[in-house]
Amino acid sequence: MRRGLAVMALLAVAGSLSAQNFRGGYFLDGYLYQYKMNPAVANDVDFIGPLVGQSVTSVKSELSLKYFLFPDPDGDGLVTGLHGSVDDEVFLKPLRNEMNSLVMEQDWTLFSMGRRKGDRYHFFDATLRAGAAVNVPYDLFEFLKVGTKNKYAFDISDLFVKTHTWLELSYGQSVRLSDAVSVGARVKGLVGLSYGSVHARTLDVEIQPEYTQLKGDSDMEIAGRLIGYEMKTEEGKTDEVDMGKISFHPGKIFGVSGLGLSFDTGVQWRVTEGLTLSAALLDVGGIKWFDRMYARSPAVDFRSDPDKVLDDKEENAVNSLNAMARFIVQDKKKNTFDWMTATFNAGATYRMPFYDKLSVGLLGMYKLDNIFNWAEIRGAVSATPLPWLSISVNAGYNTYGMAYGAALAVNTRPVRFFIGTDAYVAEMTPQLVPLTRLNHNFQFGLGIPINR
Repeated sequence: MRRGLAVMALLAVAGSLSAQNFRGGYFLDGYLYQYKMNPAVANDVDFIGPLVGQSVTSVKSELSLKYFLFPDPDGDGLVTGLHGSVDDEVFLKPLRNEMNSLVMEQDWTLFSMGRRKGDRYHFFDATLRAGAAVNVPYDLFEFLKVGTKNKYAFDISDLFVKTHTWLELSYGQSVRLSDAVSVGARVKGLVGLSYGSVHARTLDVEIQPEYTQLKGDSDMEIAGRLIGYEMKTEEGKTDEVDMGKISFHPGKIFGVSGLGLSFDTGVQWRVTEGLTLSAALLDVGGIKWFDRMYARSPAVDFRSDPDKVLDDKEENAVNSLNAMARFIVQDKKKNTFDWMTATFNAGATYRMPFYDKLSVGLLGMYKLDNIFNWAEIRGAVSATPLPWLSISVNAGYNTYGMAYGAALAVNTRPVRFFIGTDAYVAEMTPQLVPLTRLNHNFQFGLGIPINR
């Protein structure tokens, strides 16, 4: 049975593909895309952002690959934490979160434009966003490593993988109410391109000396042409998804599978000549997916016969577990609504009175995303030593641990370019295995000023 659970976990991770704002840009002078974090913020120039004006790639997790890969005692490369040479406590101690998650996000700003007209600054953009998330409960790792050595009952519920892709077409305004206060809002039309998820909502395993018991309930959802599936053709199984024929078709990513709206709103207050406060609420809304395939596994509530030997019980349990990996289509054209990941942020920047090209800042952010909720507080020191050069270094603490970042912007008349990271890989092994948590991102982009 442990082998069967391992297969389920590997399928979940393998099923994932690789959206997020550049937090370091909040502190950076000349950064043209700050309206994505707060629509009340207006730029000092009109601009056009050409193809991929901004790209943001992010990976967040409590986990590190060093938790799973260890030196081979024979000196021949690496072994996994399930290898007998790895001490139980060494492998399991870093994984003792109730849930162990991995979230991957990618934003591509395909086109953007900003233009001032009187006291209003108008924004337009088109952004392609993709995200994926995997969640693996601790009890699964413990069961695979030590079996029933420490306990008999394991709760592996909420074993989960999800991926989605959508296109945003947005328009926003920043309105200057006074010399001190600006407010802003942005409306985003959402075009759902693809969606896929597998969720073990309930998965309880109990292996007592006298009996083995399994309870399980899982479901699967697929929308769009990016993820393909086929049905089994054996007699009596025409409604069952063939798990061996799940496929991906990148060339079909732009098939429309859902439509929706979301809204951003924000405020910026210049309290004094040096101190500026801001707050924003982002991504309030969602997508209605249509023609989404919905499948469920047969609900399992299995308890072995006490008179059978353990080997028979394990074999029966494996058969029940295999039944949970079968998905029977309930609806091929299900209409469902998914909320976006609503985000709240609030921040402050202060320019030094003795040198106005030096500033400090603080930014707090909270993302509401069910089991993947995320929060961060980040501080920064920024400088603009030259009219065309702005630099910033920052550090933050978030749900996944400490994160250190840096950013640089080159603001010339022909073009404005930026590059930065909110978290980076500080140390790696010779085999290129990160020795820190998988809490890394990278962003770059440019814009062409229209006037000054």
